[in-house]
Amino acid sequence: MKTKHKLFQIAILVLLLLFGITAVQAQDNKSTLETAIAAKQFVFDAETVLPASGSARNIGGQRYQVRVSGDSLRSDLPYFGRVYNAPLNGEGGIHFSTTEFEYSYTPQKKHKGWDITIKPKKAADLREFLLSVSESGYATLRALSNNRQPISYNGQVHALLP
Repeated sequence: MKTKHKLFQIAILVLLLLFGITAVQAQDNKSTLETAIAAKQFVFDAETVLPASGSARNIGGQRYQVRVSGDSLRSDLPYFGRVYNAPLNGEGGIHFSTTEFEYSYTPQKKHKGWDITIKPKKAADLREFLLSVSESGYATLRALSNNRQPISYNGQVHALLP
């Protein structure tokens, strides 16, 4: 009977140790992500696209992303939806690279994370990206355009810090 009691105590200690390690890793991930967002050094990897009209589509594994790297912004995202003024080059999607953009972020009080606003100045018709990031890295990106319906993407945000 004493052996079972000892084994039970050891099992409880092992579980507590594992939960403690997981909590420390989650806190470390949060601080790394917070540092990356403040330094404008992160990438948003899109996994699902949610058009304004139509159904959600899984696009994971296709390398669709928005990369914020200091003073540069690069977007490679697909677009599904209504276009009010078609581009002359016939290119679909939200594809551009620029060094001229406004960037601001605020911590979320209720849900613990960050709200990020990115306004490119020389993107074809994109007005702004609104990015909502949880402390674990899950994120929703909303793209607002002058000539297209709004579109949203779900995915992950990863730090680009060395």
